[in-house]
Amino acid sequence: MASTTCLMANKTEYLHWIKSVAATGVLMDPRALAQDVVLTDKAFEHDSYPNRYQLAMTNTVSWLRKIIEGKVEGTALTGNLAGWYAFHYQSVRAQKEPANMRIVYRWNKGQVEVEGFGHRHLPSHFYKRLYPR
Repeated sequence: MASTTCLMANKTEYLHWIKSVAATGVLMDPRALAQDVVLTDKAFEHDSYPNRYQLAMTNTVSWLRKIIEGKVEGTALTGNLAGWYAFHYQSVRAQKEPANMRIVYRWNKGQVEVEGFGHRHLPSHFYKRLYPR
């Protein structure tokens, strides 16, 4: 895992985002959740957009809620992630911003199970990070 000296957020903020994601009611491995919160921070450590990490995490929590409520749906994945869905969204909701964030999830006995979330390419390729989980 990345050194905390180069990251923007502190442990208190990480705990806030871990609790915020958990409070949505999704099923997610606690270690994967903590890792994704930290890696999302790492993805934006050199970003010039003010507070992009906080905005990205706010949007992550918001889209997780919408997935749970059935208001949005991802695209079915294939290969090693067959049976899972990928939802694409913007780290910052603004015109011409790319959908640079991903949530990989599936429905499991009426609940949303999240395999992972984060930036598509940073700090490493998102889907490749999910394979060892």
